[in-house]
Amino acid sequence: MKPRDRGLLTRVLLSQIAGYRAESLIGDLTEQYVQGRGALWYWRQVMLAILTSYLRLLRIHGLSFFGAIAVGAAGVQTCLALVQWMSEAMWRWELAMFGPALTAADLRALEHILFWVAWTPFTAVIYSILGRLIAAIHPAHSRWVVCLFTAFILQSRLPWTIRLFLIDEGDGLYVSYAVQDLTATLICVVGAWLGFLFHLRTQRHIELPERELPE
Repeated sequence: MKPRDRGLLTRVLLSQIAGYRAESLIGDLTEQYVQGRGALWYWRQVMLAILTSYLRLLRIHGLSFFGAIAVGAAGVQTCLALVQWMSEAMWRWELAMFGPALTAADLRALEHILFWVAWTPFTAVIYSILGRLIAAIHPAHSRWVVCLFTAFILQSRLPWTIRLFLIDEGDGLYVSYAVQDLTATLICVVGAWLGFLFHLRTQRHIELPERELPE
């Protein structure tokens, strides 16, 4: 590899390390390489520098990072369990109130109404709160933890949506449920990112310097 290409690749690798003095390191490594050090030694030093820097970041931010991930994962499971419990409670109440008068079509209609009026907005609000919370727990890399939180949301909902598509028998019933669930999933993801954006907006207002009031 040519020295110019090697220096460019080294800059690309070390540019991922926040606060790292890449230019000085590249100069030192290149100088020692020219003086007789081998290519294997050169790249070992680059990888060691990157690993050391990441370990330092992990030592500084590891607790808040894993704490944010734990809150996000637990929040998704808790929200799913809560919605399931409320849905079953509402189902039992409907049967107790209306009993045999409810037809299958009535139950499906009520289910759709509750899905859009109650369960989906409720879940989106919860995920919005969680998105803001985990961004506040780990502000150093808030975008990354919200991305992982989004992955938890998708992992908890998409398998069921895909299954609904696969078990459809041609009448379109399960496909309509799958489309409904997929739409709700996207709404929940948007809710999580809105919470993150609200956190950023709040932080920017806090960090803005106070203007001096005229005397």
